[in-house]
Amino acid sequence: MSLAHRDGAVLHTLMSVVVERDADGRSVRRLAVCEDISETVRRQAELVRSEPGSTVFRLVLVQGDPDAAHAPSPPAAP
Repeated sequence: MSLAHRDGAVLHTLMSVVVERDADGRSVRRLAVCEDISETVRRQAELVRSEPGSTVFRLVLVQGDPDAAHAPSPPAAP
């Protein structure tokens, strides 16, 4: 998930949510944890630029687009 900071900077985050339900299935409690992964995304992008065809390319796509997990890996550089 990407969020926009009030100064315009993009903050890349990883969010996990857990819902506790009662016996009737009603939500009684929720816990959400949001982790800043901006530095990880930046480093992955640097690797993609420095190593075309690397498997890191696929990781960056998956992070930005869940459907990309099923996309074929890019061809290896000659």
